[in-house]
Amino acid sequence: MDNGGPVYKCGHVSLKESWLWSRRWAVLKRSTLSFHKGEKAIQASALVFLKEVHQVSRSELKSYCIGIKAKDRDYYIQCASDDDLYSWMDAIYEKCPLLSDVSPPSNFHHQVHVDFDPVSGMFIGLPDKWAKLLQSSNITQQDYAQNPQAVLDVLEFYTKNTAESQTGVDTSNKMAGLVGPAHKQAAVNKPLPPAK
Repeated sequence: MDNGGPVYKCGHVSLKESWLWSRRWAVLKRSTLSFHKGEKAIQASALVFLKEVHQVSRSELKSYCIGIKAKDRDYYIQCASDDDLYSWMDAIYEKCPLLSDVSPPSNFHHQVHVDFDPVSGMFIGLPDKWAKLLQSSNITQQDYAQNPQAVLDVLEFYTKNTAESQTGVDTSNKMAGLVGPAHKQAAVNKPLPPAK
């Protein structure tokens, strides 16, 4: 049991106990979610071992309600608002080993990080190549402000396609057999004889 250790989240919720909903003080720790009769109460009235939780989802039992499915029992807690509900769901989900089986990327290398400053209307951290592309394009500062992500997507697309064209001919043409040695290319460019 989590007697010590840091508290990741705590607050008042309503807990469904058999058919009755009771106001409880919820405490989320590394491996447990406990419910107490009050903030100062040491003894938990209910305890969920997070290693046994296999589902956390929104429930329609009441407004702002979360359903927690554990090995032997289902728990339902009602929160104060939508923000409170999603805050609890995210925090609980993060601590449940059966739910957080997606690992972070390995060997990740961050190539470029660009931000947009809405006050100045300019990009921050823009690579020189992209800055030159923007200067020579018809993209205006108004375009930047209206949809900075679209501008970045265009720059990434252009850079990617430019890199592919510099490394040689488009791979789709190679795969189709349209590009080969120079003497074969000339034959491909000859007009076809008229159809009979």
